[in-house]
Formats: sequence, C-alpha cells, structure tokens
Amino acid sequence: MELALLNSLVAAVPGLSVILMALGTLVVIGQVIVVATPSKSDDEAWEKIKSVPLIGGIISALANFAPISKK
Repeated sequence: MELALLNSLVAAVPGLSVILMALGTLVVIGQVIVVATPSKSDDEAWEKIKSVPLIGGIISALANFAPISKK
C-alpha cells in the first residue's frame, strides 16, 4: 500500500524521488544512531522528529523501508 502511494507521488512530481532519497538517507542515518547509542535522549529526539505534522508522517513511512530499525 505504502509503496503504491510513493510510486504514484513520484510519477506525479518528477523531482520528488530525489527528495525522498535524501529523506530516506537521513532516516537510515538517524536509525543507525538511535540503535548504536543506548541513551534515551536519542530515542526521545527520534520520536519528536516523527511527531512533526507533515514531515513526520513522511519520515515514518520511509522508516518502514529502512534496513535497520530498533526493536
């Protein structure tokens, strides 16, 4: 479902794929930092970023595709 939504958005807006790739890269880097460091402040910062109204939803969707995630 999410993949179909992303594909339709990229088809409608050609430059969106570059923006999504950049956001995806930042999401993976953020998840690596959160997983690699045991502090709670990183976890809280990550949740705060995901709670931003528009960008937070996009980041949450991209985080589902990330190869590294905290369990």
